[in-house]
Amino acid sequence: MEIIYLGCNGYPFGMAQVERQGLIAKSLVGAGCKVTIINAVGPHDRNKVQLKTKGEWNGVDYIYTSGSPYRPTYPLFRKFLKIVGLIGEFTYIFKRGIFSKIDVAILSTHSFWTLKYYYFLSRILRFKIVPDYVEYSSVLSSSGQVSSKKLLFFDKYVPVYADYAICISKFLFDKMRIINPQLSILRIPPVCDIEKIDHIEDSKGQLPYFLYCGSAFYMEVVDFVLEAYNLSDSRGFYLYLIVNGKPHELARLNELVKNHPKTNTIKTYADLSFAELIKFYKQAAALLIPLRPTIQDEARFPHKIGEYTATGRPVITTNFGEIPAYFRNRHNALIAEKYIPAIFAREMEFIIDNPEQSESIGKEGRLTCERFFDYKIYGEKIVELINN
Repeated sequence: MEIIYLGCNGYPFGMAQVERQGLIAKSLVGAGCKVTIINAVGPHDRNKVQLKTKGEWNGVDYIYTSGSPYRPTYPLFRKFLKIVGLIGEFTYIFKRGIFSKIDVAILSTHSFWTLKYYYFLSRILRFKIVPDYVEYSSVLSSSGQVSSKKLLFFDKYVPVYADYAICISKFLFDKMRIINPQLSILRIPPVCDIEKIDHIEDSKGQLPYFLYCGSAFYMEVVDFVLEAYNLSDSRGFYLYLIVNGKPHELARLNELVKNHPKTNTIKTYADLSFAELIKFYKQAAALLIPLRPTIQDEARFPHKIGEYTATGRPVITTNFGEIPAYFRNRHNALIAEKYIPAIFAREMEFIIDNPEQSESIGKEGRLTCERFFDYKIYGEKIVELINN
């Protein structure tokens, strides 16, 4: 089966969504498919990433149709390369569809117009469309995270323009089924590469600490974690915050930490490599990921839950969204019943008071990861979805 991945931005290196694209593509290669990830433009810094314009990574072919994997310094040149990339993408898809073969295109986008454009191409070139639906776009629009123009009608029409669909949560599954009851949909939660994580050796001699990893865009969640830590009887346990963001966001974080009652036991980190990140995960007393009682968090399923559980460390979260579908409190995770800092703090104290049981919970979380979050188990399921 010949599969192209569209709407990508940065494979093989990038944030959570790029990781998901790559691992799903890799799972399809393992199922016997030929997969090409198409990046219209390159977002990379040439001082940090050495990458060819066209190549292969972990068995997955990729191409940057703008002619460069790097982000130009000058704004005018960036706009020029964006136009070149879009034209190059169209040319590549059209030639491949006419002279070679495309069976399926998996889409990673929140834009209605992009969805419609790819659907139009698919009807001409006779390939199937499979959106990977991971966020409720209407909420992203209202939050200002993504331009509302790109999200116009997306949630309403993504089930209409899909031949099949992948989604990350029951919330999104149900939304699509209401609009298109006949659509074949496969739920794929966050996926991770367990073997890759296992091969990273953990660090030794660290102080006991809780760890939160996230984006400064979700500063509300960072505030929540800081408040929970303040309310907990931490007894010498540190709090490590690994937060990436814009300079002004990180400046605000540093100010919050500076003024925190437990500032001397809080450490902040940013821009870590994947290996460095996993080392921190593996030595943590517990890994924190509170989900908020919002539509956005009900619809999404954070990528790092897969990586967290793969390390075998206990995870502390909240009883919302997809969590009840995969986790039971004090069995394979610690789950605060409500999104309240004081309740979350009690779960942190459980880790301190019950080290042996906490280790057992972490091991059960790892088994959950192997059962549900290992990318390898989904390639054949996607092929089966498309063939039925």
